[in-house]
Amino acid sequence: VYLPTEKIDAVHDPNVPLHVEEIPEVEKSAGPRDRLVHVVHFFKDNQHIQYYGVPFFFLIREGEALSDIKVRIQKKFEVPDEQFLKWKFAYVAYNRPDYLQDSDIVLSRFQQKNIYGPWEQSLGLEHSDMPTKRANQNRHSFEKP
Repeated sequence: VYLPTEKIDAVHDPNVPLHVEEIPEVEKSAGPRDRLVHVVHFFKDNQHIQYYGVPFFFLIREGEALSDIKVRIQKKFEVPDEQFLKWKFAYVAYNRPDYLQDSDIVLSRFQQKNIYGPWEQSLGLEHSDMPTKRANQNRHSFEKP
């Protein structure tokens, strides 16, 4: 995450893809205890999770239940109801999903200690409507869902 005053050519590592996204208006009014959380798409493959698509940041407000977050994520991706009902949400740390219930206060999971960095914990979106591989990409690349 870079400041608006930083120039892209000064921060971009040519060996790592640079992902740019606009900060939505609702996220510009974050409260002091709200938090931007790293969100990833994944699917399970022989009990291991495989990431795909483009990870993103998502503002989670203090005290916000998963049921409210799900409404905002469904709206963000414009997923039809019947398809979205199949999605599972999990707190993911060290590549292990801990599935969440609609009543769970999501930020309480992200307050845990002994985490090495912000990328060690994520909100995981498990869904089977995963994209197909492109023949000309390496074996770890998937298209955006």
